[in-house]
Amino acid sequence: MSATATESTTQSLAQRVAEALELMAFIIAEPLASPGDVEPNAVVTAVGFFGAANGKLEMLCPLDLGRALMANVEVAGNHDPDQLAREALCELANIVCGSFVGQEFASLGTTTLTLPSQEVLRAESSADWDQALAMDADGMQIRVRLIKHGAV
Repeated sequence: MSATATESTTQSLAQRVAEALELMAFIIAEPLASPGDVEPNAVVTAVGFFGAANGKLEMLCPLDLGRALMANVEVAGNHDPDQLAREALCELANIVCGSFVGQEFASLGTTTLTLPSQEVLRAESSADWDQALAMDADGMQIRVRLIKHGAV
């Protein structure tokens, strides 16, 4: 992939993340030129896609971002706030991936999204995120990366 294609992909991802956060919770997100260290115990949320294009979008977010996304949502009954925050991060990743795939790969044909999956970032994996798109979302650092499979 050329540097221009990579830059275009990064700009498109940044735009999709910013739009989703603003739509979901009025959170302003901007790319970071000098990202800091990845937050320990951040949540990795992945949404795969397959069909005309194959790969996955991964987002690394602090659980506090999920809490901020849930702040304006009233939920009836007793629910684990951390579980609700994780579900909000799944929805964010789903929206970002769907928007990105729809914009970038629609001309290739049908692409289907998988259900989101999550795991807590392992300390030994934090360096893997150094090259990912880094964004500031109301003081919370998030990372986003796209992993493509095959020739797209």
